[in-house]
Amino acid sequence: MWSYRNGMATGFVTVWGDCASCEIGPIGWGGCVLIFQRTVPISGTIYPGYIYPGESHMRQAFTLIEVIIVIVVIGILAAAVIPKAINAQQETALAATVADLKAIENAVSLYYSEYGAYPRDVNRREVVDVLDPYFKSENPFSKTAPIGGIYDYEGPPNWSPVQISIRSENSSNHSEDKAIELDAYMDNGDLSSGTVRRSGNRTYYIIGK
Repeated sequence: MWSYRNGMATGFVTVWGDCASCEIGPIGWGGCVLIFQRTVPISGTIYPGYIYPGESHMRQAFTLIEVIIVIVVIGILAAAVIPKAINAQQETALAATVADLKAIENAVSLYYSEYGAYPRDVNRREVVDVLDPYFKSENPFSKTAPIGGIYDYEGPPNWSPVQISIRSENSSNHSEDKAIELDAYMDNGDLSSGTVRRSGNRTYYIIGK
C-alpha cells in the first residue's frame, strides 16, 4: 500500500512503504512496522486528487456524503419553489377570471346604454350572443372559467339584480375556497356581502340592478 505527503515546498515528495509492498518482511510481533522512508525529487505537478491504493474507500465515503448533500439541497429548493409555482398558477387563474367578469360587465353596460334594458336571462351554458358586438375578444360565455366552472348570465325577468354566475358542475370544479379567493381578489373578502357572493354551488358577481 502506498500513500504520499505533499512536499511541494522543497520540490520533493516524501514516500513511505510498508511490508505489504516491499521485499522486506514483517518485523516484530503482531504485524508490520515502518521499515523505510525516502525522499525523491519530483518534476511537474502533484495532483492531490489522485487516488492511490489505500485511499479508495475514503474517497468512496466522501462521494456518498456529497451525493446525500446534493439530494438534501435539491429537496430544500423544491420545497421552496413548488409552493410558489402553485401560488403563481392560482393567481393567474384568478386574474383571468376577473378579466372575464369585467369584460362581461362592460359588455352588459354597453348593451344597456344602447337599448335601455338588460339582456334577457338565458339558460345555463347558453352563450349570450346579443353581447358579441361588445366584446373586444372572445365571448367569455363560450369557455370555461379559469378557476373552474361555467359562466351563466342571469338577468330579467328571472333575476334581480342582474348577475354573472360561475356555476360548479361537480365539487372538484369550483370549490368554496376558490370563491373566497376570488372575493378577496376583486371585492371585500366576504361572500355574504359586496358584489361577489356565494349561494349553493355557484359564485355570482352582481353587475346591475
